[in-house]
Amino acid sequence: MKKTISLAFFVILFLFSSAFLNGCISMFDIDKIDDSGVPYGYKQAISYIYTGGEPELSVRFDGLYCYIHYDVQSKEVLNEAIRFFEDGRVIKANVVSSTDKLKAGFPKESWFDYEYDDFGYYTLLSDNGISFTITYDQLYVEFWGHIHDNYIDLSSWSSNGNTSEDEEYVFYSFGEIEKEYR
Repeated sequence: MKKTISLAFFVILFLFSSAFLNGCISMFDIDKIDDSGVPYGYKQAISYIYTGGEPELSVRFDGLYCYIHYDVQSKEVLNEAIRFFEDGRVIKANVVSSTDKLKAGFPKESWFDYEYDDFGYYTLLSDNGISFTITYDQLYVEFWGHIHDNYIDLSSWSSNGNTSEDEEYVFYSFGEIEKEYR
């Protein structure tokens, strides 16, 4: 009886773990690996996983999510732009514009692409949640928040101690950016 229960337990465990792993997309398709076997740039042990069932909303891949605000210290308009990719990769750039129209305030799709240096991998959570970590040279920033129809609200914490809460990153399609802001 014990052998039958143990065997059934291991079969169920195997089936569950196989199904779980099939829902994950590994991040280890990165070209550069450092000497310790970790993706180059920082220790980015982050994966793309659906948890708690399929989310109702997902991020969009045909544009940018932007938090545009006036930076009091620099006295310039800052566009914090985030771009998501279907395989789980996420990139982020800060673009400074000294004009009110923000004509130059959006990153160009040609350089803000998959190969961009400052990146991480996002996780979609139940209840339309999202989390990801962006790695820079010697700094990393953890983001978490919720996906809405045309924006994502995000809070963040960085390894240098800076924090932010409920910043609204509004979605702009590439077509809209090219038509309205270039």
